[in-house]
Amino acid sequence: MTSLNSTNKESKSVDKKISNRRKSREFLLQALYQWQISKTSANSIKQQFAANPVFANSKLDSDYFNELLVGIIENSSQLDEEISKVIDRSLHSISIVELSILRMSCYELTNKHDIPYKVVINEAIELSKRYGGSHSYKYVNGILDKLAISLRD
Repeated sequence: MTSLNSTNKESKSVDKKISNRRKSREFLLQALYQWQISKTSANSIKQQFAANPVFANSKLDSDYFNELLVGIIENSSQLDEEISKVIDRSLHSISIVELSILRMSCYELTNKHDIPYKVVINEAIELSKRYGGSHSYKYVNGILDKLAISLRD
C-alpha cells in the first residue's frame, strides 16, 4: 500500500511539473512573439512578464521560462539554421506564432534531453492548435518529426 501511495504522489508530482511547464510554454510563446515584433532584450521581456500579475500569480515553472527565453533568443540563428534544413519555404514566410513554436521546440529537442521528443512535439502541437492558424499544427508536426530525427539520434 505504501508503494502505491508513493507512486501516486510521484505521478501527481510529474503531472504538476508537466502542467507548470505547459503554462511556461504558453507564456514563452507570448514572450517570443513580443521579442520577434519588438526585438526587445530577453532581460527586458523577463522584467515585463515578472511585473505582470497574471504571470506572477500563475503556477508555472519560472526557471524553465527564463532558461528557454534567454536560450532561444541567444541561439535563434542556430535554431533557425536547423529549422531551415527541414522546411519547404523560407523562414520569413512562416507566421510568427509558428516560428516561435518551432524555435521553442527546436531548442528543447537540442538542449533538453530529459524531455522525451514525443512530449516536445505534443506540446508544440497543442500550442499550434490553440494559438496558430487552423491547420498550422499539421505543418508544425511535420517539421518537428523531421527535426526530432536529425536532432535526437
